[in-house]
Amino acid sequence: MRAPGRQDDPIFEDLKAWRDRAVRESRIPLGAFKDSYLRSIARSGRRAAREIERMLPTSLRPFAAEVADQMDRLSTPVAPQLAQPQPQSPEPQSPEPVEGPLHDQQGSPSMTDTDPSTGSGTSDTGWTAEDLPRTESGSAPQSSIPEPVEERAADRRPHPTTTPSHPSTGSGPFSGEGSSTRPMTGDGLDVNRFVPYDYSEPAGEVVNLSVTATEQGLAVRWPPPESAGGRVTAYRLVGADDSYPPYAPEQADLIALTTDLTATDGRGFGSAIRHLQVWRNTGDSIGELYLRQPKLHAEGAAVAPVQQVDISEDQGQVIARWTTLPGVDRVHVFRIPAERAARGADPHYRILSDQPCLGGFVDRQAERGRRFVYLFQAEAAIGDKSMLSAPVRRELTVSAVLDAIDDLSVEQGGDDNEPVFALAWRPPSAGRVVIYRTPNGPRAGAEGMVVDLSALPSMELKDEALLTHPLSRLADGRDAMTDVPWPRDWDRAYLTPVTVLDRRGKVGRSVPAVRVHQVTDPVLVERCDEQIVKFGWPSDAASVVLQVTGVDQPPVPDEWPMEIARQRYELLGGFPFPKPLPAAGCTVHLAGRSYTAGKPDQHGQQIGVPVVGTPISVTYRGLLRLRYQVRPKRGLLRKEIGIQIAAQQELLDNRVPPFVLVHRTDRLPLHPDDGDVLEVTQDIDEVTPPTRRFQPRRLSPQFADCAWKASVKGLGGGFIRLFVDVPATVLTRVALLDPAVDELRVR
Repeated sequence: MRAPGRQDDPIFEDLKAWRDRAVRESRIPLGAFKDSYLRSIARSGRRAAREIERMLPTSLRPFAAEVADQMDRLSTPVAPQLAQPQPQSPEPQSPEPVEGPLHDQQGSPSMTDTDPSTGSGTSDTGWTAEDLPRTESGSAPQSSIPEPVEERAADRRPHPTTTPSHPSTGSGPFSGEGSSTRPMTGDGLDVNRFVPYDYSEPAGEVVNLSVTATEQGLAVRWPPPESAGGRVTAYRLVGADDSYPPYAPEQADLIALTTDLTATDGRGFGSAIRHLQVWRNTGDSIGELYLRQPKLHAEGAAVAPVQQVDISEDQGQVIARWTTLPGVDRVHVFRIPAERAARGADPHYRILSDQPCLGGFVDRQAERGRRFVYLFQAEAAIGDKSMLSAPVRRELTVSAVLDAIDDLSVEQGGDDNEPVFALAWRPPSAGRVVIYRTPNGPRAGAEGMVVDLSALPSMELKDEALLTHPLSRLADGRDAMTDVPWPRDWDRAYLTPVTVLDRRGKVGRSVPAVRVHQVTDPVLVERCDEQIVKFGWPSDAASVVLQVTGVDQPPVPDEWPMEIARQRYELLGGFPFPKPLPAAGCTVHLAGRSYTAGKPDQHGQQIGVPVVGTPISVTYRGLLRLRYQVRPKRGLLRKEIGIQIAAQQELLDNRVPPFVLVHRTDRLPLHPDDGDVLEVTQDIDEVTPPTRRFQPRRLSPQFADCAWKASVKGLGGGFIRLFVDVPATVLTRVALLDPAVDELRVR
């Protein structure tokens, strides 16, 4: 694109005509010989084929002789000249941008496709705008990592960039401190006229180069010398892709010859490390500076970034491939959430630090459904230090498969006045989970559907039904929502989970919950050798379930071994326990049970899901159950009876209560003082003293383990009965079962 009013010179037009003829004759590929090459040759004034050859990429150098012939036939040659000082203008003229490659088709370094009047251009070195990090404008810090930099409008002065190993002149201001001389065009400098470096000048102080990655390549800056005394200074920017820096300007590739303090290296890297040097020549005139020995003014280095980056995602795995040049030791990989990418290569986000990643990586830990910025920085050793390349940037959204929640659990709690329930579920691999509470289930067929969030209300999942309670993480890794209240007057609710990601949701399995009221007023009743529990039947309950635990122990969830239906409860007047409760006491838990519709089975039949209400408990203090039997014992001299006692469970020492044997002639004794207390002795071979109140040392479920005897001679008939001789307050916890009345009769 040309500036308005600008006319191309006849030399350039003649060269274009020659180029077009060669293209029609198929001698030059279409688009290979760019206008920028022809314009540079036309303005250089060079006529020799050898000189023109240096200005062309390798693939076009065979045509240098033809171009020279065209130049010789022209009647108006253009000679190199110094640019005349121009008056200051408030607005600098915009240079004409030129597009073109930096390398030939074989990848060899060639002349930068740059308009000499602008110094701007693009390169084919693997640098793209996507590869470069975004930074604020301003001066580049002296850092081992090249950073992007932007020029201020006032600093946009023409500066040349030339090919490595093929010198080109440049334009820029005289760099002497305090000099007011206007910039000199590149046509006024000839690299071939500089005297070779002969080590005769003592080495001076060498400053650091500022190297910044740009879209055109490496933007190199250096400060002016401390004092140039108003003399003319020319700079040669040279580079060497080698492990060691060059020792003379002639031993490296010439990148730029300029009087400015900046230049661009648009060449591709040939090795992992590129050493950059600026050599300066200073003199009172241009002719004098050619004869002066060059001095090393500034130096720096850059590491080649990763090249040919290809990044993709496969089933949640991020796969990246690239190539690195020899000399790269490792590649630093950063995975940064897109919303935090402004922080750059933050070490907190570095991944795979234990791997060299020279050819790429596989990231299996990226969170699905999120967008990440990946940064890649090559690391290489320069001397005894390590240096990083400019970061290469790629953005990627990791795909996500929405998982429906099918394991939502609902547990009821609270009481009848303030009933609540708790929810828990296993979190999905991607997205977040929201819960809807509705009086009716979602629309038929909604489960498993993936829809836009705006379509959820049409499925009876409206915004006002969305639960906003905070989430917590359980020890088993599940997410939980607790203390969710029942809406007033609701006896049934449906809890529906929806997995949400990127304004889309997948409906999970809806879980119905039934509000089962508590059992009321439970009472335990002792009836001889059995116990019965009575209670108020809970409304909406199909049955009542029971569980026996230790005293004051809570019920075990989902373990309700006993159940009674309402019809049978009303028939029996209570729930009789199938076996006696523990003698030492226990706690009985009761809860109403109802059923909700569940998933259909393999035959399509709906399977009811039991729902247990909030349990209520009643404590059983325990009862010591004893029994005894009476057997006649007839001896030669006296008439005796044998008494054998057994307990429901084995008792030892002080846990065995004392007993008395009471006789009454007219009827069955009713309590220990209702008759005459008889003396008894142990039924053993040894002679033991008789006693009226005896206490066995041990009781067991077998009668033979405890035997006593008493004489009934001379009693004149009547009845005997065994009693536990303990205070009335203790007697309520002891039950002594009598044998048949016929065994108690004295004959």
